[in-house]
Amino acid sequence: MPIQVTPSAMPPVIGAGINISTGGMGLMISQNLKLGDFLALEFTLPGRTQKIRVKAQVKMCVPLPNGSFKIGAEFYHLSPGDEVVIANYVAGALSV
Repeated sequence: MPIQVTPSAMPPVIGAGINISTGGMGLMISQNLKLGDFLALEFTLPGRTQKIRVKAQVKMCVPLPNGSFKIGAEFYHLSPGDEVVIANYVAGALSV
């Protein structure tokens, strides 16, 4: 899923969400980030129309052979409504 990633004091970049839970998400982007960096994330889950906007903190950043970076981001300040939307999405994905 496409995701807009805005690191603190930097312009936004578009990345790809590769996994998600109510606690955070994995994503791939073209920009190297530092552990502890704060991010603003904006995305729409597949099959949904509601845009989710959440703050996150970088917990992992691994360079990949293709020049991109695999990021592990932990959510904070996730709204209760967005948490329910994500939990329902994950539960639906697991039941397939």
